[in-house]
Amino acid sequence: MSKFQKLAGLVVSSALLLPVAGFAQSTYEAERYGYGRGTSADNPSDAKDSSLSSRIKQEMSKDTDVRAHNITVDADNSGVVQLSGYASSQSEADQAVSIARRVPGVSAVQDNIRVDPEQGTSRPFRY
Repeated sequence: MSKFQKLAGLVVSSALLLPVAGFAQSTYEAERYGYGRGTSADNPSDAKDSSLSSRIKQEMSKDTDVRAHNITVDADNSGVVQLSGYASSQSEADQAVSIARRVPGVSAVQDNIRVDPEQGTSRPFRY
């Protein structure tokens, strides 16, 4: 075998092993530094439940005392709902929480709605 063939074999072998070494390093770093922890891929119960969020928003939109466009609804697959955004009054915020609790599939509601009469009264743009 010539020097050129040996060198070519070494280069090809190195090129083929390089991705394996890179994967091993990234896996090591992920385990050591916690990359990817807490994501829905690692823990399916943390995944978002857009169906539940949509049902809650739909119920809120039926209530004339709640400005649903000012309130964000996030739900996970375990039924925990987080409400955030703005309400024009405490009674509006309380009503939004009450509506969310009544929707089937909701196990808990985290109320992060801020009461701000100025921001809570904004209306969506209509054509």
